[in-house]
Amino acid sequence: MDHLGPFPRNSKGHEHIFVIVDSFTKFTIIRAVKSTATKYVIQTLQEVTSYVGMPGRIISDRGTAFTSKVFQTFCKDNNVKHVLIAVRTPRANGHAERTNRIILSMLLLSTDNERRWDDKLRQVQWSINTMTNKTTGYTPCQLLYGYTPRDILQNQLIQTLQDDQADTLTDTDLQQLRATAATRIDDVRAQAKRRYDARHASPKIYKQGDLVLTTNEPTSTGTSRKLEPRYKGPFVIREVLPNDRYVIEDLPHAQRTQRHYTSVFASGQLKLWCTLPPDDFDDDDPTGDTSGGTSGEGAPKGQESRL
Repeated sequence: MDHLGPFPRNSKGHEHIFVIVDSFTKFTIIRAVKSTATKYVIQTLQEVTSYVGMPGRIISDRGTAFTSKVFQTFCKDNNVKHVLIAVRTPRANGHAERTNRIILSMLLLSTDNERRWDDKLRQVQWSINTMTNKTTGYTPCQLLYGYTPRDILQNQLIQTLQDDQADTLTDTDLQQLRATAATRIDDVRAQAKRRYDARHASPKIYKQGDLVLTTNEPTSTGTSRKLEPRYKGPFVIREVLPNDRYVIEDLPHAQRTQRHYTSVFASGQLKLWCTLPPDDFDDDDPTGDTSGGTSGEGAPKGQESRL
């Protein structure tokens, strides 16, 4: 799940698009919403689950709509496992991010009046769900329903072709269809992993208790951010998670805000904090000289070398 927007606010008060994508069939549901508030997320889920059922797992970013206590309670009450991706790691929610790009490109081509962009969402959703997916080799409608629904876009040629191919698949055929799609998905994922690994270095490994910095994303204020620090911290690694993910938090007695900060970051968003070596200087020697006699090139102890 993800939000796309903001778009120009229209007479209905809509400003964002709420996107839901099934990771297996790629079936997509999009709804215009007034904001990214949790209540609109739950309203949409209650409507959608009335005809497709409650999901077993939800993957989302760390937007406030998904990290709120209200949404966490909704997931707990409905026995839904909620997976929050690591901070600034959009590839972990790749299905939704890719669908967002498709939706935006379709709206750019089909919307004449920017104040009525939400009028096109019905056609956009239909087009996505009836197009053959490159990964699975089938349309989302075929994998979900076992047949191709009749056209809603008033395209007479497409409707005639669909009428000729309107046979519904049997349960056996549908299971075979889904098994073939699952094999194709595994193959595509393996190829994508090989390409990614070939272009990226192996992730750095951290351990519990390490002090780290995180990449800094300054809040946009309309002014230049060229001199903003690239990293912020230090933080301490509280827990090591699978897949190169780490739970970090504020140092004890050193929190930067009123609330104790804790979040999950990918290895690529972290950098080891550099610490100074132990102070072994002699307390009686203000110069810190431990050579036992001279400082510099033969200079008497306590005096600066002229070289």
